[in-house]
Order: sequence, then C-alpha cells, then structure tokens
Amino acid sequence: MSDSSICLENPLAGQSFPGGKGLHICVAPDRARLLFQLSKDDLAQASDLLGQTLPERVGGTDGIGSDLEILCLGPGEFQLSLPVSREGALKEKLNSAGIGFAHSLVDISHRQMAIEVTGPGAALCLRSGCPLDLEKRTDNSCTRTLMGRVQVLLVRIAPENYRVEVFLSQAPFVMAWLIRAARQNQAEQQAKDAGL
Repeated sequence: MSDSSICLENPLAGQSFPGGKGLHICVAPDRARLLFQLSKDDLAQASDLLGQTLPERVGGTDGIGSDLEILCLGPGEFQLSLPVSREGALKEKLNSAGIGFAHSLVDISHRQMAIEVTGPGAALCLRSGCPLDLEKRTDNSCTRTLMGRVQVLLVRIAPENYRVEVFLSQAPFVMAWLIRAARQNQAEQQAKDAGL
C-alpha cells in the first residue's frame, strides 16, 4: 500500500458480500493516506497550496469522490486520501522548504484500508455495530466511532453509500462483522417477506 519498501498483503483480498436487494460490501480501491496537521491559522494558506478547501468543522470533508479527498478529523488535523500515483507529488509539494507554515505530514497508508458499504440497507447493516444514529449524519461527512469494539473512521458519502476506514490488523474483524450483520438482516427481511 503506497510507495513503502515493504509489500503488504491485503487481509481482505477476495472478500465481499453481494447481498440481495442491492446491498454490497467490498474492499475499497487502494489509495494513499496522509495525516496532515497544522495550525488553524494556516488553513487558508494550506488550502491555496492544495487547491481545495481544508474544512474547519470537525467531521467536514472536501473532494469526496475526487482524486484528493480531505477529511477533517480534529482541529487542524486532516486525512488526505489520493491515488497512490499522486502521493509523491503531493508529499513533495507539502514538504517543500518554501511553503511558509509549520506542519506535520505522516504517511499512514501502510496501516489503514477501507471497506465500502453501499446500497439499500447500508445504514441498517452498519447500525448493528455502530452506536451512531446514521440517518442523522449529513452526506459527505466523517466521524471516528466504533464498529463492534474496533475504532473506525466512518465516511457517509450519501444515504446508502458509506466507507469504513479501519486499521489493517482489525479489517478482518470489521469485514466479518459487516457480512454477518448483512446476512442476518437479509434473513430477517426474507422471513418478513414470507410472512413468518
């Protein structure tokens, strides 16, 4: 994952749930992930440098679905997600000596991956392990929360389109949890449809 000299295997290779009625759970395409921290006073200058707005509100996002996705994790703390092929150029731009503001940029690509949960029943599936009221979350927002007993970063793209960012070591547990929840919800719906 990313341009690391260590080749990591995807712990979820080949796993997915093409559920009934359109619910789908799968591994998201591989992307580079950078943790970017800076003073709130430098947000405008950094936004100009990136060519996109760094959201001031915690949980805010910019560029969801584009080459550069920005997730605001906390005051002055952002996760930048982009195609692996663009990672080197972005690092060079943000680490150049003349940018004029102090910051921290850490490559976290090696520790994290994403699972997509899309289609009808996506929120119901996630709710089985997440304490949040997902229907009240706004589109294009993110939050740190729990899935089962595992900390995740949950991105709501649309009412039936979510992405679960999770540490690689915990991804098999989260994927198994989601697939189990989807199967249970599917079985309950089939029983209901059959009048049982």
